[in-house]
Amino acid sequence: MRTKKFTKPSIFTKKKKANPKMNLYISKNISEPIDTIIVNKIRTDDYMSNKEGHWFGNKDYIKTIHKNTDCVYLDNDGKYKILFRFRKNVIDNTLTQLANRCWKKYAMKLHNNRGAAAGLLDRNKMAKYIGKLVNPNSFRSKYIGTYTNKLHKQLISNDAPSNIIGYFDKFDRNLGQSRVPCRLTAFTRQHKDLWEESIPFIKRINYLFKELMPQEYKIQYDRAHKTKFVIEDTAYSTLTINHNWRTALHRDKGDYVEGFGNLSVVEEGEYSGGCLGFPQFGIQLNGKKGPINIDVRNGDFLAMDVHQWHCNTEIIGKTKEYSRLSIVAYLRENMLRCQNL
Repeated sequence: MRTKKFTKPSIFTKKKKANPKMNLYISKNISEPIDTIIVNKIRTDDYMSNKEGHWFGNKDYIKTIHKNTDCVYLDNDGKYKILFRFRKNVIDNTLTQLANRCWKKYAMKLHNNRGAAAGLLDRNKMAKYIGKLVNPNSFRSKYIGTYTNKLHKQLISNDAPSNIIGYFDKFDRNLGQSRVPCRLTAFTRQHKDLWEESIPFIKRINYLFKELMPQEYKIQYDRAHKTKFVIEDTAYSTLTINHNWRTALHRDKGDYVEGFGNLSVVEEGEYSGGCLGFPQFGIQLNGKKGPINIDVRNGDFLAMDVHQWHCNTEIIGKTKEYSRLSIVAYLRENMLRCQNL
């Protein structure tokens, strides 16, 4: 593995007032040694495009990251770009428990709009009201309703326990509302108490993003605050919450192109896997070349370039009752068209 000096983020030395029970600004583990690794593309863009919606498992990776790490790669212009910044155990248990209490139940609801992230189309992963598929591609399709016997032009994919909260930059077809392009998500609209209660967790990950990546944070924050569809004093418009869900190979679409996604995980019980991998990027290790992944666990924080190909390894429960709630905070690209609303 090659190592190289890389500009490290500022250490948490700021003194801010905060509710001590929420521990928003605890600095634990940030000052521990940080590895910096340089990865290179080991697979072509065409190869990755052809693998969209496919699975990459444990055997496909050469190394798993378990400690504080900054990862960069050289782009086509020979400039270093950040792939991810990972910090262990930087979100206090009071906050992870808060997020679990507010969001777990809602995250478990199945939705069929996650596209490639939900994997190649599989009839065993679709609801019973989905009849004959019409003009399907690898992971999306129109369909004939089982009970309506009518063509539904709404594109569906495999069911997934994955939901959005916060704001969204598309109208809600279920409400029959005017086609205003930005709106509250269903959870935020219907569960105002839980939404308000969960804000301290969101502010904590926002704080970590700001401290670890100040330049990137400012660009995203400034963009986010050009509209009122922003989560309080943060750089986010939206969160995606997933429950025990393994994603297939995909790149996030609809996110701000210059932005970063912020991933955190909340756990109950014991499990293995669910590691977040970037199969296109790899390192040389013990004479072999292969990609790396990151084992993001309870209380960890990962700032990542979600516009690169990524996916999860299989999740295997070790106790009868286990839960992996993964949370991705980001800014939607098209929120900007709502700046005058």
